[in-house]
Amino acid sequence: MKDNVNSVRELVTSDGTVLDQITYDSFGSVTNETTPPNGDRFKFTGREWDSEIGAFCYRARYYAPYTAKFISEDPLRFAQSDTNLYRYVRNSPLYALDPTGLYQVSGSQAYYQQEMKEFYRWYPREVARIFEKLREIVAQRYALAQIVRKEYTLYVIGHFTPGPMNNLAYLAASRQELVRLRVLVDLLRRREEETADYYRRLTTFPRP
Repeated sequence: MKDNVNSVRELVTSDGTVLDQITYDSFGSVTNETTPPNGDRFKFTGREWDSEIGAFCYRARYYAPYTAKFISEDPLRFAQSDTNLYRYVRNSPLYALDPTGLYQVSGSQAYYQQEMKEFYRWYPREVARIFEKLREIVAQRYALAQIVRKEYTLYVIGHFTPGPMNNLAYLAASRQELVRLRVLVDLLRRREEETADYYRRLTTFPRP
């Protein structure tokens, strides 16, 4: 038997015999269990308890009830408009749950199924958005790499070809070219980091 946030409260047989009863604190720590040998791994909000690490598996990430937080950042970052990427359901565990570690829903069973349907409609769009962003960044990275290669070639030719080294204008132009090259390389490095970040998000994006 489950409560309004889908937490398992009692295990009963078909004839109504109670095999196990579980009591939780607000954030999911088990405060009392009458017959643990009769229980199973599904507990707080119906998620699996991993006794080895002391956390619940919420698909996308693990939730530690003793800290009232997820143990990793929200993979969707600020999509839920919460500035704390570790917080569990905005500290409202009596009225809400997060069945996937990504998407907070109302604890009311009347709304639960509808909100999960909304999640499954949203999910493929979010994957497509991340993939499109990755394609865009890869294209930008390629274009920048071409520019950097060209600028570097021009700089090397201009800098190491014998020229009027005592000419102040020549030296100033050479320094400006070097600064421009460094800026381009920095931009390319940032695009490389963005590519790696979006590729990681795409490849580790949890499945429903």
